[in-house]
Amino acid sequence: MVRSFSSSETHFRLIKSETSVGQDGYRKGEPKAMECASCGAKVPITREPSVSIEELPHCSNCDQRDVKSEYWIERFLDD
Repeated sequence: MVRSFSSSETHFRLIKSETSVGQDGYRKGEPKAMECASCGAKVPITREPSVSIEELPHCSNCDQRDVKSEYWIERFLDD
């Protein structure tokens, strides 16, 4: 079963920069990564289109491995 990341049953965190632009390229307080609250899998948030919720490298027993964006569900499952 595929679940949407926007469901109240799924939990992800946005990790904010705690340093200045000069240190990590992000302004202090700006989101810099997305993290799975269950297993800690993390991907960077970049200015260019990059990885999304589907590419989080979850551990093999993470209960959120099946979570997808509604865009992904509509594009790949609703055919």
